[in-house]
Amino acid sequence: MRIKILILLIFLTSIYLKSQDLGLKTGVAIGDLDQFFFGVLTPIPVEKLLIFQPTFDVGFGDNATSLFLSMDFLYRLRRNFSVGGGIGVLYNSFSRGGSKTDPSLSMFFNFRYPARRTDIFWEIRAQISNYSQLRLSFGFFL
Repeated sequence: MRIKILILLIFLTSIYLKSQDLGLKTGVAIGDLDQFFFGVLTPIPVEKLLIFQPTFDVGFGDNATSLFLSMDFLYRLRRNFSVGGGIGVLYNSFSRGGSKTDPSLSMFFNFRYPARRTDIFWEIRAQISNYSQLRLSFGFFL
């Protein structure tokens, strides 16, 4: 497990060096597993209105710990509004023993607005997998 986390950190570090923009987020997930989660994301512009945004979240609650890695694309509708979707992998480790890894499909709406020294964002995400969730998150960019 430690080797997988190390590989994931190396992967996310290389993506961050490409984008030079790092976001932190927190939120709640409601659905098959009700959890609080924390995560990081880094947007990488592909075109003027299209952004590739890998995301990594860690969730706690409902007798499980979840790791969620998602490869998302955002399309900017207006300056502050975006819609998007992507594919991901959801790993759940249950406190009663056992674990499960599932593919995931996500669709989301994002609102990002500039604050004094950083950008702040809100996101509503529908995640479809064996443990489907509605994820509401809030975050900011460093």
